[in-house]
Amino acid sequence: MPLFYSRPEALNPVRHGSLGLTARADFDFARSAHAIPVVASEMPAAMRSYPIVFIGAGKAPVIITGLRQNENLFVDADGRWTEPHYVPAYVRRYPFVLADETTTTGRLTLCVDRASERVVDQLLAPFREDGGRIAPFFNGTEAADATKQALTFCNQFQADFNATRAMIDKIDAHGLFAPRQSKGDAGGRRGAQPHRFPGDRRAGLQQIERRGLSRPQEIRSAGAGLLSPRLLQQLDIVGLPGLDTRPAPLKLADIESGETPRTACRP
Repeated sequence: MPLFYSRPEALNPVRHGSLGLTARADFDFARSAHAIPVVASEMPAAMRSYPIVFIGAGKAPVIITGLRQNENLFVDADGRWTEPHYVPAYVRRYPFVLADETTTTGRLTLCVDRASERVVDQLLAPFREDGGRIAPFFNGTEAADATKQALTFCNQFQADFNATRAMIDKIDAHGLFAPRQSKGDAGGRRGAQPHRFPGDRRAGLQQIERRGLSRPQEIRSAGAGLLSPRLLQQLDIVGLPGLDTRPAPLKLADIESGETPRTACRP
C-alpha cells in the first residue's frame, strides 16, 4: 500500500453514505514517516525546511523528515505539524487517494482510507470530544463538498505527480543525477541509495538549461534539488532505511480484492 494507507476503499454513497471527515487536521498518522514524497511544484517551498533527495532506480523525490527510521521530527506530541514548516501535499491529501481504473473504464477513482481516525460515522458525532464537527462525504446519493474538494485536490496532485515523473525522467536521461555516498548504514541495514544533482549549483543549473530543461518550473525544481546536499550535510544523514520506491500505481482491482502489494513511495 502507499505510505500512510492501510485500508483504502472506493468511495460510494451506498457503502459510505453515513461517513464523514472530522474537522480537526491531525497529523499523527505521519509521525513515523522519515521520508515523504513530494512533487516538483512544491519543491521550492519544501526546500526551505527539508532536504530533498531522489531515491531508488526511479529517482523518486522525497523530503527527509527524520534522522532515523520511523521518526518524523516535524510532528509534535499533539499531532500538529510544527510551524512554520511546509506541510507536503502528499500529507495533506490523506486520507484520500486515487486508484487506477484503467483495466475497466480508464478513469481514476477517489478512495478513502477507512483506517484513518478522521473517517467517522456521522451517527457517532454527538458523542465525540471534538463536538461532532464532521463534513459528510455524501448528501443522499450526491457527493458533498468534502468529497468534491478531495477529488479536485487528488486530481491536481496526480497531474503534478505525472509532470514530476516526466521531469525526473528527462533529467535522468541527460545523466545529471549522481549517487550520494552514505557514510554508513542505519541499524545495520543499508538504506535506499539517494541521488543528487551535481554539487556545484550554478554549474548544475547551467547543464540543465543547456540540455533543454528551460521551463521555469523545471529550473526552480531542479534548483531545489541542487540546494539539498547542504541540508543533508547539516542533518548528517547516513542512509534512508526502510524505503520502497517501486513506481507501480495503486490499482482499484487490488483494493477491492485486498491484494495490493506494499509500497512506500508511490502516489
